[in-house]
Order: sequence, then C-alpha cells, then structure tokens
Amino acid sequence: MKAYRKGCRAEFEAIRMLKSRGYQVTRRKEGAPPDLQVNAPDGDYMLIMVRGFHAAVPDAQAVSFRCREDLDAFRKFRHSGKCSRELWTLAPPFGWRFYEVFPGGLRSIVHEEFAPRGEGVSIGELFRTPSPPLQRMRSAGSSLDGEEERE
Repeated sequence: MKAYRKGCRAEFEAIRMLKSRGYQVTRRKEGAPPDLQVNAPDGDYMLIMVRGFHAAVPDAQAVSFRCREDLDAFRKFRHSGKCSRELWTLAPPFGWRFYEVFPGGLRSIVHEEFAPRGEGVSIGELFRTPSPPLQRMRSAGSSLDGEEERE
C-alpha cells in the first residue's frame, strides 16, 4: 500500500466542507496525523485524520486494516485538553464515511450536516422506511406473522 500523501484531494474537500459550515480549520503541515485541527461553532474541538481511497473501503474493519500505521500514530498524538478524534474517509462508491477513533478501534458515526445535499437520509428515515421485501409482503395482503390482514 502506498503511503499517505499530505494534501490530497480528500483533505482539501474536508476543509471546504468544514469552513462552509462555520468551522475554524487549521491544517497541520507535519507529516503525521492528525491532518486537521478544528474548532466547531459550538466550541467543541476536534482532531481529524482525512484519507481518500481510489477503491471501496466498506467498513471500519477495512479502514483499520488499510490505515493501521497512520491510526497508531494518530492515537499516540498528545494534545492538551479534551477533544474528539475522528477519521474521515472518502472512497467510491460510498462517498464520505466518518469514524470516531478510540484506543482500541473505530466506531462509525453519522454527521448529518455533511450528508450530500439532496441525497442525505436521516437516521429516522432509515428506520421508518420498510425494506422492499416487507413492502411487497404488505401490498400482497399478508402480515409479518404469516396471517392475512383483516380489514
């Protein structure tokens, strides 16, 4: 695997997204992560490592495998004060994915404010929308427990 190249397209896209929403962003010039130091409008402070990929990276396990050395360096980075540590990835076909970085691993998180305009789906919508097989069952007149629905 090639080493991360500082200043990739994903890094500048992340900076643009953050600044357009009122965040103050400082890009670190050192080679080791984190890449960005971010002050949120509400006063929160974040350290962000940004990585772009040309191939699909579907989940936290795959990201951990592909970025193992960079994540280890990111976890070792000392900072005075309380801040969240996040990994942002940009890869086709998924687009942006966000992860919170912990000493023992990654946890996928949702930043609804960074969902593409017109394409974002809120968590509530995901749970309210039945899957296509369930929709077909309901339209055929059967219930979930196998009995026919009575009107």
